Amino acid sequence: MELAVRSVPTGAELVLEVDDVDAAHRRAAESGWPLADGLTEQPWGLRDFRLFDPDGYYLRVTSR
Repeated sequence: MELAVRSVPTGAELVLEVDDVDAAHRRAAESGWPLADGLTEQPWGLRDFRLFDPDGYYLRVTSR
Protein backbone atom coordinates (compact mmCIF):
# COMPACT_ATOMS: atom_id res chain seq x y z
CA MET A 1 0.00 0.00 0.00
CA GLU A 2 1.46 3.36 -1.00
CA LEU A 3 0.56 6.37 1.12
CA ALA A 4 0.22 9.84 -0.35
CA VAL A 5 2.20 12.39 1.66
CA ARG A 6 1.22 16.06 1.83
CA SER A 7 3.65 18.87 2.40
CA VAL A 8 4.06 19.49 6.11
CA PRO A 9 2.73 22.81 7.47
CA THR A 10 5.26 24.99 9.27
CA GLY A 11 5.41 24.31 13.00
CA ALA A 12 3.08 21.29 13.00
CA GLU A 13 5.12 18.65 14.81
CA LEU A 14 3.54 16.18 17.20
CA VAL A 15 5.82 14.46 19.70
CA LEU A 16 5.07 10.91 20.81
CA GLU A 17 7.10 9.59 23.76
CA VAL A 18 7.51 5.81 23.85
CA ASP A 19 9.19 3.38 26.24
CA ASP A 20 11.04 1.51 23.45
CA VAL A 21 11.96 3.80 20.55
CA ASP A 22 13.92 0.99 18.83
CA ALA A 23 10.84 -1.24 18.71
CA ALA A 24 8.64 1.66 17.52
CA HIS A 25 11.13 2.47 14.74
CA ARG A 26 11.32 -1.18 13.70
CA ARG A 27 7.50 -1.44 13.52
CA ALA A 28 7.23 1.78 11.51
CA ALA A 29 9.95 0.68 9.06
CA GLU A 30 8.48 -2.82 8.64
CA SER A 31 5.04 -1.36 7.96
CA GLY A 32 6.33 0.62 4.97
CA TRP A 33 5.28 3.92 6.54
CA PRO A 34 7.16 6.88 4.97
CA LEU A 35 9.96 7.81 7.39
CA ALA A 36 11.16 11.40 7.20
CA ASP A 37 14.29 10.80 9.32
CA GLY A 38 15.85 7.62 10.65
CA LEU A 39 16.62 6.78 14.25
CA THR A 40 18.99 9.47 15.56
CA GLU A 41 20.83 10.12 18.81
CA GLN A 42 20.15 13.78 19.66
CA PRO A 43 22.72 16.05 21.36
CA TRP A 44 20.37 16.38 24.35
CA GLY A 45 20.56 12.62 25.01
CA LEU A 46 17.28 11.32 23.57
CA ARG A 47 16.88 9.08 20.54
CA ASP A 48 14.13 9.71 18.03
CA PHE A 49 12.88 9.33 14.48
CA ARG A 50 10.43 11.32 12.40
CA LEU A 51 7.71 10.41 9.97
CA PHE A 52 4.82 11.97 8.08
CA ASP A 53 1.21 10.97 8.58
CA PRO A 54 -1.26 10.97 5.63
CA ASP A 55 -2.74 14.32 6.75
CA GLY A 56 0.66 16.01 6.52
CA TYR A 57 1.59 16.21 10.19
CA TYR A 58 5.23 15.76 11.13
CA LEU A 59 5.48 13.14 13.88
CA ARG A 60 8.51 12.77 16.12
CA VAL A 61 8.68 9.49 18.02
CA THR A 62 11.13 9.83 20.90
CA SER A 63 12.49 7.95 23.87
CA ARG A 64 11.45 9.09 27.33
